[in-house]
Amino acid sequence: MSSCLNDPLLFSLRSGLERFATPAWNIMIDALGGNGSKLWTQVKHLLPPTAAGLIDGTLYSPLTANKARLSTVALKLLSTINIEQFRSLSSPSLLSDDGCLTPADVIQANSHSFAGRIFASSLKQTVPFAFSPSSYIAWCLFFLGLPPISTLYNQQLQDGFDYPVQRCLSKHGVHTVPFLDAGGCHASSGCPSTIGARSKKHTFSSRVVVQV
Repeated sequence: MSSCLNDPLLFSLRSGLERFATPAWNIMIDALGGNGSKLWTQVKHLLPPTAAGLIDGTLYSPLTANKARLSTVALKLLSTINIEQFRSLSSPSLLSDDGCLTPADVIQANSHSFAGRIFASSLKQTVPFAFSPSSYIAWCLFFLGLPPISTLYNQQLQDGFDYPVQRCLSKHGVHTVPFLDAGGCHASSGCPSTIGARSKKHTFSSRVVVQV
């Protein structure tokens, strides 16, 4: 509305938008957490005080050109809400013994990584190893925090996991996690059998970041 009502012709036809003004206003208010939320205070100077102000010409009209991109501002605020909600759901304070939220889940949710760059990089460049479809599937499962595909076929329910987990066949030390978990804790715990795969992952990640 703020953009189209700057046009004199569209402004003269604005009465046709009356039935959309109130529902749109209510949706926006709810999305921002109410007119008393901190996000509302960040955008209220760009908006009228009531739904009627969207089309009555007091704020949006050919005479009061509004150069602010309200859609961009609103989307940034909504993105902030989603991020805060996600962080609250993966807070370490919510860790429990029932396996609904594990330490690996918290690490996966709060770690900042360039792993997502793989989806924006061309795979036409040569790499020092074969990146097959099965390797890509394994990468996506790791990126999404999902259990890896079955390769050892010895998966069983284990304490601390909410999915059947495979157990590595290598000999492990006392402080090594023997389970092939979705968060990659096993691969990072120093298991000898994962050295080659970890080296390939770091090499490929570095190449993707450099290319992007």
